[in-house]
Amino acid sequence: MIKLFQQTAVLYKTINFKIMKKLFLVALLVVGFTAFAQERGEKREKLTAKQRTDMQVKKMTAELSLNDKQQKDIKSLLLERAEKRDGKKVQMKAQMQEEQKAMKDKLKSILNDDQMKKWEQLKADRKD
Repeated sequence: MIKLFQQTAVLYKTINFKIMKKLFLVALLVVGFTAFAQERGEKREKLTAKQRTDMQVKKMTAELSLNDKQQKDIKSLLLERAEKRDGKKVQMKAQMQEEQKAMKDKLKSILNDDQMKKWEQLKADRKD
């Protein structure tokens, strides 16, 4: 009977150790994935159009074995496209700001002062 009890205790410790080991591995994986997700969520530094173009030309040169003339032509083409895109972004941002201001002015004419303050507070809370 004592021997059976000792065997049961050893078996119980073995099973308990295996469960703890699995729980530890799961916890370790969760921490690892969380750290990786936070790392990816960080904003990268903004590159200029010229820097982005240089990176693209280097990548294309490595992948396509471009000669010097091709590199020069592709660089000018990509730089032109990148500058146009950046210009469009600035225009779109300005247009969106104008539209937001117009909407806010219209809301001011519709809502009373208390409602407007509450709306602005709700809007600020959403940004946080």
